[in-house]
Amino acid sequence: MTIREYFVWYIFNVPIWGYLLCAVSTILVMLLILWWKGGNKGCRYSLGLLLAEYMIFLIYLTTLIRPAGIHELKLIPFWSYKAIMNGTTVLIQEHLMNVAVFFPIGFLASVIFKGLKWWMIVLIGTVLSIMIELMQYFLSRGFCETDDVIHNTLGCLIGVVLLKGIMSHRCHGKSQNTYL
Repeated sequence: MTIREYFVWYIFNVPIWGYLLCAVSTILVMLLILWWKGGNKGCRYSLGLLLAEYMIFLIYLTTLIRPAGIHELKLIPFWSYKAIMNGTTVLIQEHLMNVAVFFPIGFLASVIFKGLKWWMIVLIGTVLSIMIELMQYFLSRGFCETDDVIHNTLGCLIGVVLLKGIMSHRCHGKSQNTYL
């Protein structure tokens, strides 16, 4: 199944009220937190809520809503690159998607957990990715493969690095380790 087919399947199988309820409740709770806590603390708490909801939604989309039936384990790193070289170009889209869906995790976690080192945040993203892959395997909801973990980790790392770049540019002479 191609990425496009997955999107079409998700769009038609997830009820619109599920998306709307999720979005509206997140916005309301974030506004409540900002009003209650205010300032930087309220912003970090709101982003924490957004990150938690994103992670839950990601697990939902990658495991629970998928049709059952695929129960395959691929533990050889970079196996898909050989398939790409043999003409299976749809894997390029899947790799880019795996990078893209974990980018927000690295970015948001860097803001929320500003006391953590960059590699700890990347480790959190890697553990989440491994958890998703294992859930896919045990629930027969997709391939459990190391390539997905590698690309998800790369996406998380890009999110962390991007925030570090933004903060070092923004802070100019201040301590650049404030967020990482």
